[in-house]
Amino acid sequence: MSVTDGNDLAAIDAALAAARAETARAVVDPGAHAYRLWLARAGQLQGARLPARRGPRAQDKQTLAWPTEPEFLIPKAALAHFRAAVGRGVKGEAAWNSSLDAYARAFPDLAKELQGRVRAELPPGWDADIRYLTPMTKALRRAKHQAR
Repeated sequence: MSVTDGNDLAAIDAALAAARAETARAVVDPGAHAYRLWLARAGQLQGARLPARRGPRAQDKQTLAWPTEPEFLIPKAALAHFRAAVGRGVKGEAAWNSSLDAYARAFPDLAKELQGRVRAELPPGWDADIRYLTPMTKALRRAKHQAR
């Protein structure tokens, strides 16, 4: 279920209820959890990789009728889809950059502010209107603590 209006609280509640009702679970490698627990107890978990040939992984591949060789397989159709996505991403980024350049020509000040915000930079004087409070006195701290 998708919500098209972010202000429609009833639709959001319905979508959340539908998501909570889902019971699908994915287990990628059931034996990996026990192996990682053993590594953690042995103090060797940091940076450890699962061994290439472990019984459960090969058995899982056989159960799912998935080829056991090569060890890491990307089906040709999936690889073609991923590679096509790269081209779509390049075109999308070029379109975005073109739009941003046109925006910067039309609104240079706003574009500069936007680019600064994207880089998580605060504009100069952002804190000019903030009132700084003086530290609480000891009596005021005691009164607030006793009021709780």
